[in-house]
Amino acid sequence: MGCRLLRAGLREDESQWDWTTLSLLPYRDRPNAKLRAILKSKASGVWCGDALIESLKRVGRGIRVESFVKDGSLLGEGDQVMIWEGDAREILVLERPFLNLVAYSTGVATQTAQFVKIVS
Repeated sequence: MGCRLLRAGLREDESQWDWTTLSLLPYRDRPNAKLRAILKSKASGVWCGDALIESLKRVGRGIRVESFVKDGSLLGEGDQVMIWEGDAREILVLERPFLNLVAYSTGVATQTAQFVKIVS
């Protein structure tokens, strides 16, 4: 399911024409550009993204992913969640659909945890 959602996000973004990537990393200037990206939590919540990380590893074959959280982990604002290393273009193209999906699923998990706390 996660792979299908990531690929749908890539199609929606028309990743072959990712203008940010094309302008930051013109292929003729840096054909093998590498990048290290540290992803941090924007707000506190309950992490829900393990399946998306596994999908990212399948879709983003030029990216090494190291995750520091598991589904159900409590996040604080600014917590380091994961590191991506590898092909810069692939990272820049995948980050938006991945972050959109993980933000949504983490938001659902966070809201669910709040409802459970209310009714307990």
